[in-house]
Amino acid sequence: MDDNFSIVKGAVSISDVWNQYGDGPVKHGFVICPFHKEKTASMRLYDRRYKCFGCNASGDVFDLTSELLGITAKESLEQLAKDFGITISSLGPTALEIAQRRRQRDLREARVKQQNNAIRTLCEYHRVLFHAKNSPDHPLFDEALMEIEKVNYLIDEFQDNPDSVLSNWQKYIDCVSVRFGNG
Repeated sequence: MDDNFSIVKGAVSISDVWNQYGDGPVKHGFVICPFHKEKTASMRLYDRRYKCFGCNASGDVFDLTSELLGITAKESLEQLAKDFGITISSLGPTALEIAQRRRQRDLREARVKQQNNAIRTLCEYHRVLFHAKNSPDHPLFDEALMEIEKVNYLIDEFQDNPDSVLSNWQKYIDCVSVRFGNG
C-alpha cells in the first residue's frame, strides 16, 4: 500500500488536485483557501505541497484531496488513482462508492428507525384504546370506539407494507405520537 502512495504522489501534483477538486482560479501559484474565509488568496500551491499563510493548513496531494472531499487518506489514494488513471494494486471501492454506501446505509437506518417509531406508536395507541373502549368512564372511550378499527387496520397493513402506511398516514401517526409522548 505504501508503494501505491508513492506511485500516486509521483504522478499527481498539487495543481492537478486543485484543478480536479478545488474551486477557483490559480493566480501566480496562489488560490483562495477553502479552509477559512478570506478575500485575498493566501494558499500557495507548490509542486508537491500546499501551504496556507492565513490558517497554516499544509500538506501533500493526499491531505489536500482528503480535506477537499471530506474523505480519509486511503480513500484519497483510491480517488486520485481512479480520477487520474493510475493503476495501483489491491484497490477496494473508491471513495465515492464508499460515500454512496454510507449514505445508503444511513438512509436505510433512518427508514428503519422511522418504521420502528411508527409501529411502536400505533401499538401503544392501540393498547390505550383497547383499555378505553372497555371502560365507558374512560376519558378516551368515545375516541376508542371511533379509532380502534382504524388503528387495527394500520397495524395489520404495516406488517405487509410499512412504506405505504408511512407515506399515507405519517401525519396521523405523528399526531398520535405527540399526544401519547412517543415523539
